[in-house]
This record gives sequence, C-alpha cells and structure tokens, in this order.
Amino acid sequence: MGNVRKSLPLEDADLDALARLRDPDSPERAAMLRLMGLSVTGDTSEALLLHAVFAAGRQALRDEVNAQGYAELAAQQDEEDEAYHMAMRSRGTRRSGVSD
Repeated sequence: MGNVRKSLPLEDADLDALARLRDPDSPERAAMLRLMGLSVTGDTSEALLLHAVFAAGRQALRDEVNAQGYAELAAQQDEEDEAYHMAMRSRGTRRSGVSD
C-alpha cells in the first residue's frame, strides 16, 4: 500500500504531548528513544514524530493482545493439565486396587 497521508485531528493534550517530546529533558523524549529508537531533534519533522507516536501505540496494542492471548493459553493449559493429572490419579487408583 505504501505511504498514505491522512489528516489527524489533535486535541490540546495531543499538542502538549508533542511539545514534551520535543523537550530535550522530558521523560517522554527519553521514552521515545527507548521504545522506538527515535532520537528527537529540532530537525525531526512533525509527521515523523506523529508516526513514531502512532507506531508506539500500535506496539502497545500488540503487546496487550499478546499478553491476553498468553493468559488465555496459560488458563487453558492449567485446565488441560488438571484434567490430565486427575485422569492419571484415577488410573493409578484403579491399578492399585484402591477405590473411593
């Protein structure tokens, strides 16, 4: 699909966040470097900055979806493991001749 330009409505909070990303001493700017590898300078275009923020949001969404999927898989494994262990206990009880 390539590069597509879309208009993006920005609220005051969004503009404030962008200003903080341009502040060399802000934790947001340091976080952008850690998360996205983007070193924001005075020459960094607003389009590049907005794209990086959007990409960071996409990554956060992917991480949340993955975490939810892993949690569901773990819960499913727990249920399957419990059923397996119950079956093995039952099988062992039958073999030993012990009944409930």
